[in-house]
Order: sequence, then structure tokens, then C-alpha cells
Amino acid sequence: MLGVLTIEGNVTIPAHYHGSVVGITIAFMNFIYWLLPKLGCKEIKSSIARLQIYAYSLGHFLHITGLVWLGGYGALRKVADLPNISSMLARACFITGGAISVIGGMLFVIIVLLHLLKGKARTN
Repeated sequence: MLGVLTIEGNVTIPAHYHGSVVGITIAFMNFIYWLLPKLGCKEIKSSIARLQIYAYSLGHFLHITGLVWLGGYGALRKVADLPNISSMLARACFITGGAISVIGGMLFVIIVLLHLLKGKARTN
């Protein structure tokens, strides 16, 4: 759907790319969560994995929404300044979503590293 909206060289183009890449990234994150116990690591609590995936997904949803919204205001790609003050809410959506998704990504790295460093799960 976003591909149809990318008529001009505005920020709807990176929004389209972000949407495509994020879907694949989330699938690989879940694959890693599934794979770690198979490699002998302790199983990851579903609540913490769910929190991480939801944070990453929601963050990128807001980030992509902000990009599309800013594209509607005519924000061009690879330009430092943004359109006028009327796009403040779109900017807030873009920036807040980016921050939430970075936190979700860092949480993924922390969860995986902790489980890899803890070593093998105990078997009785």
C-alpha cells in the first residue's frame, strides 16, 4: 500500500522500506527466541519476549506512521529540515516511535546475550 503513495521523492519511500525490513526482522527475532533453547540455552520467558517484540513492533509502527505522515506534508528525503510547525504531531510520532523501537532492539540484544552468556540449561 505504501508503495503506491511513493510518487515523489519524499519520506514515504523510507517508510515503505522500513515496513518491509521490520517484518522480516521481527520474524528473525522470533526465530532466535525459538532457536536458543534448541542450542541448549535456558528457555526465554514468554512475557519478556512478548514485551520486547511488542515494543519493537509498536515503535516501528509509530516511526513508519510518522514518516508517511511527514511525507504527506512534503518532507523530502535526505534533507535536514522538516516542514513547518503544522507537522509537529507527525514529528513527535516519528521520533517517539524511533526511540521505542531502539529500546525494543536493545532489549532483544540484552535478552539474547544474557541467555547465551548464562550457558546451558540445567537438565536433571
